[in-house]
Amino acid sequence: MAESAALLVSILPNQPIRQWVLSFPFQLHILFASYPLIMEKVLGIVYLYSKSSSVHYHFPTKTDLAVAVARRYTDKFMSALTGDQNELKTQKASLQLYISLFKQSLVNDNKMCLCGSLAAESANLPAAVQFEAKRFFDLNIQWLSQVFSLSEQLSSESQDARQQAIYFVSVLEGAMLTSQVTKDITMFDSVTKQLMKNI
Repeated sequence: MAESAALLVSILPNQPIRQWVLSFPFQLHILFASYPLIMEKVLGIVYLYSKSSSVHYHFPTKTDLAVAVARRYTDKFMSALTGDQNELKTQKASLQLYISLFKQSLVNDNKMCLCGSLAAESANLPAAVQFEAKRFFDLNIQWLSQVFSLSEQLSSESQDARQQAIYFVSVLEGAMLTSQVTKDITMFDSVTKQLMKNI
């Protein structure tokens, strides 16, 4: 929960306001009913910040807040992949780094990929939030395409590299979902082990 709170704090400027009113759109009710752990995390954040109206001041609508959170999530995820020490050295090392970021969310925070959860409900979300969820996947597929082009002498624009990238991120998202719902991290581990064996 501390990481979720830190994420929210990182997008909110530090300015006190007098009052904050929060209600969730119908689409989020469906998401919360389907994924109680997401609801637990959101309610934890609401509890922590319910006395601060700076959210309403800086994000006039819930859509603005959701866009900011999704954008920040994507930026932090991509920063972890493309940081100075994480240059694309070998395909295997890069893919292990990618897998470790997914597993870190699952193990340390017991949560799903935020943009994966948003993508699952994208038909019911505002266009701006859909755009941010799609942006996460576009950037991930682009990065993975570069990784897959390392060992195959392919350009990152190659259809083969792109198809491998789409397959890889799709399998990881599915492995996270399965591990989360069964509360069995070994499922994620066995899927990723097989995934790396097939590379």
